[in-house]
Amino acid sequence: MACVVLLLSALVYAEVSSMGFPDGHLTELDRAERVLAYGLLGVNFFVSLWFVFLFRRAPHEPVGRRVWVSTALYAVFVAVMLAVDLGLSRHLDAGGGG
Repeated sequence: MACVVLLLSALVYAEVSSMGFPDGHLTELDRAERVLAYGLLGVNFFVSLWFVFLFRRAPHEPVGRRVWVSTALYAVFVAVMLAVDLGLSRHLDAGGGG
């Protein structure tokens, strides 16, 4: 699971680094999504550390329930972030126009 979280982090970072127009201009939506993405990257760092910790504890104690609960909470967090992103994209200027 830690690898999945780190892969998601890499994809989010790649998306953030390619935001904006070629001249570097960021729209309202880009600026808001960048803040949201950096928050997600920060949380992903700690979540991946948590999963590595659980992996290290697995030989000594049963951690299956903790992994399932942690995965479920992380999935809820990602769903909330996606919902916020959808709301931002509906209400902020994305730079389209004539």
